[in-house]
Order: sequence, then C-alpha cells, then structure tokens
Amino acid sequence: MKTLDQYIVPFSGLSVGRHEFTLEVKDEFFGCFEASEISKGDLEVKVTLEKSAAMLEFQFRFAGKVRVLCDLCMEEFDMPLEAEEKLIAKFGDEEFENTDDIVVLPHAEHQIQLAQYIYEFIHLSLPARRVHPEGECDPEMIRKLDEFGSREPGDDETDPRWDMLKNIRLN
Repeated sequence: MKTLDQYIVPFSGLSVGRHEFTLEVKDEFFGCFEASEISKGDLEVKVTLEKSAAMLEFQFRFAGKVRVLCDLCMEEFDMPLEAEEKLIAKFGDEEFENTDDIVVLPHAEHQIQLAQYIYEFIHLSLPARRVHPEGECDPEMIRKLDEFGSREPGDDETDPRWDMLKNIRLN
C-alpha cells in the first residue's frame, strides 16, 4: 500500500553510525490494518537507527494521541500516548526464528518496513483499562450503569455457597 511506503527505511546507503527519522502516524495508517483497536490517531514517531556492520538497532519514541473506546461508557475519546520501544535487526539466515524485539534480515536486504512494528508497539503501549479522564464519561451511560449495577462498591455481601470454605484451615 502506498500509505505504508513512508515507513520503509532504506538502510543500505546509510553510513555506519546514528541516523534519525521522524515519522507521522495519522488516521490513514490505522485504516491499513484490519481489526485495529485504534480508530484514529495523531502521533509523531522519532526513530533513531544505530547502524553497524552486523545489525541495525532501532529506538522508537512515540508521542501524541489515539482514539479508542472508553471501557466504561463505550464512547470514543482521544487518549494521550507516550512510549519508547526498541527493535534489533540482525543480518543472517532466514532460518532463525524472530523474537519480540529481534528480527533477522537476509544479507541481501537493503530496506526494512517499519509499519507493522510501529503498529504493534502503539497497541502494546495502550493501557489495559482505557477510560475517559474523571468526569468526562457519558453521564447517561453512567446513570444506566448505576441503575443496573449488581452491587455498590464496598458491599461486603458474600456468596453463601462459599462461606463454608472460610472455616477450612490448612496446616
């Protein structure tokens, strides 16, 4: 896809040493991936490439915001996101199995496509629980949650089927 071509880094013409790139991640980027949890985004990705004869070491710094669903009220909101990730690309045989932060490139390769790695790093940087800042959830949805909620927080009511287990003492 043309949209993802901007995330290709041609490293063969670069000298050994440090190189820096700035990439923009916008809404079109997330549209290129099926079933993305992120519907829209506006992130700046600073990529630092440390090139040596045997490997490439990438340092990614993400800063911006992404649009996700609130886990509480199910409305979309813009969540600020900042993260740092690292990726190492070694040159060698393709038989080596890639790991989470190490990828093996054939010796004949002259460029690397970073789009999939950026996509994964952004998703891995999302918190497990995604909610609006305090007081910004949809008030109607919060009212309905309170209305149909099973118990109040702090309610110490227990299930009587499990009460017998409280009396068991392990030696």
